[in-house]
Amino acid sequence: MTDEIKIEAKIEPSKPNTCTLILDRPIYPEGSVLFYNAELAQQSPLAQVIFGLGSVERVRVQGSEVIISTSEAVDWRELAKQIAAKIRDFMTSGQALVPEGFSVPRQPDNVIMVKLQNLFDVKVNPAIASHGGTAELVDVKDGSVYIRMGGGCQGCGMASMTLRQGIEKAIREEVPEIEDVLDVTDHGSGENPYYAKD
Repeated sequence: MTDEIKIEAKIEPSKPNTCTLILDRPIYPEGSVLFYNAELAQQSPLAQVIFGLGSVERVRVQGSEVIISTSEAVDWRELAKQIAAKIRDFMTSGQALVPEGFSVPRQPDNVIMVKLQNLFDVKVNPAIASHGGTAELVDVKDGSVYIRMGGGCQGCGMASMTLRQGIEKAIREEVPEIEDVLDVTDHGSGENPYYAKD
């Protein structure tokens, strides 16, 4: 008889639309796989079921974690319970959660870098310039994008919201296979947030 599968839900305040379910055992020890739309999710019975539960727009399975992102605010207490129940069902059934050899097609990092630099030049920086802010595309590596914020965005209390709801959203629309958008800014040294009083 299989031991009960324990699953813990973790939500970071800076990413309210993302929930990480952490299992007490590996779910996908082969590495990491990202399903960034419902079409790709058809390749995985588990991802397909998760996409069917509400406003899910991304599912990443890696090691002992399942990371779910939604397009809008949800009640994670309820949704996480539903998803955890589905994960338990699949794991006890012995069904393959991800097909063997499945991988998400990804463009080379240098191609993504060119696309995103254009995005920053044409859309991102003009949009945040009204607050005296800037965003620099630092690097693209293995599905992760590294960003440094400056000007009014450096040290600003709204920087996280600008990054998650503005910049990250624009990046994922341009290159949906991006796995992580990481802020490498030293916000502690910021001196000019846009709401600062004279």
